[in-house]
Amino acid sequence: MEAKEPFGSQYAKTFDIGDIVTWSHWCSNSNSYVHHTGILTSLDIKVIGSRPVSIAKITSINESREIELFTMNLKVISKAKSTD
Repeated sequence: MEAKEPFGSQYAKTFDIGDIVTWSHWCSNSNSYVHHTGILTSLDIKVIGSRPVSIAKITSINESREIELFTMNLKVISKAKSTD
């Protein structure tokens, strides 16, 4: 059987550490989406449900804490600048 790339790994290649990203989740209390913003600190592959998937660690600007999210949930707001 042919080995497959981890789910979301192609999309993860569009990100750089330091990118400012956004994501949202559904809040059942307010019946609306809650939007968040953060800084991408790392990308990793984790096995979830016996399948490797791309996971991003983000430091949330809204809540000042580090969280892990499925990379496919993120959207870049601003790309990290290179110091080269």
